Amino acid sequence: MDLNSSILVTGTIKLLNDLITSLTGISILVATVMGIYYLARKSSCDEQEGKMLTRRLFVAIGCCVLITIIKVLIQVITSYYT
Repeated sequence: MDLNSSILVTGTIKLLNDLITSLTGISILVATVMGIYYLARKSSCDEQEGKMLTRRLFVAIGCCVLITIIKVLIQVITSYYT
């Protein structure tokens, strides 16, 4: 039995690719909105709260980068099945 032509494998790969595309778009949008929100709050806060918001901004950017890396890894893994 050829694994590449199996309905289970091809369907799972298509599902993963569609899921990755939609989740990547949503996660980048959420990270961008969070970054804008933290920058807006940082402009009108005191010094100590500004440090906290800067840390949160870096976490939001880091999450966006991490999601992109995970997307690429999953695409590389699924490319071996085709």
